[in-house]
Amino acid sequence: MNLSKIGRFLFPSKQHKDPKPKYSQSPSPEEMIKSGLSGKSYRGVKVEWNLTVRNMLDEISRNEILVLTSFEKQPGNIWLTVDVESFPDIFYCAPGSKIAMKGEITTIQGDDIYVKNCQLELG
Repeated sequence: MNLSKIGRFLFPSKQHKDPKPKYSQSPSPEEMIKSGLSGKSYRGVKVEWNLTVRNMLDEISRNEILVLTSFEKQPGNIWLTVDVESFPDIFYCAPGSKIAMKGEITTIQGDDIYVKNCQLELG
């Protein structure tokens, strides 16, 4: 009787799942817009980009605000849904401020990219 084989079934090893989602700088906003793929094809993609704040636009809800940003000097708009309870300092970001953003793509419409579940590092 081979206990090493039986032991694997009786005491399965714990598989460590990475609790942090994987974010990537690729594809860039420019690549997404130029690809011509529908926004649905990018839905759920987790990205991390360095952006420039252009404007604080509107409160979506009591806890969320819509922030208009841009990527480098590329055309197009990146709309961030930001939880103001988690990131209250977003209100102190003037136009032209640099931020590091991690978030999840919701959709792309023309030259506009929409991102939710944003995590920010304000600089």
